Amino acid sequence: MLYYLAVNMFLLSLIAGIALYRMKTYYPDNHWGFDIRWGYLFAALGLILAVISICRLKKIFLPVMLIIVSIALFGLIYVLDYFNILLEYTVWTERGMPMPFD
Repeated sequence: MLYYLAVNMFLLSLIAGIALYRMKTYYPDNHWGFDIRWGYLFAALGLILAVISICRLKKIFLPVMLIIVSIALFGLIYVLDYFNILLEYTVWTERGMPMPFD
């Protein structure tokens, strides 16, 4: 069962990363209604599940892939937030309505 949970978390993290990238590609402004920092939750859960999977399962390929995808998701969210590329509207106004990369 833990293996299937790891598979689902891997796919969920991968889909979340792709969705964030696609949203930025097709959404021209750098502000919208959802705070992308909630995505850290998916990445953290993926890392926790990967560590548990490595300890309990004999298969190591999927947990390592989950760790890689989770770290990439952490990095993607951090870059989008730090460089003001995709912000929640209230965060955008609190930061003084910056343009991307300001």
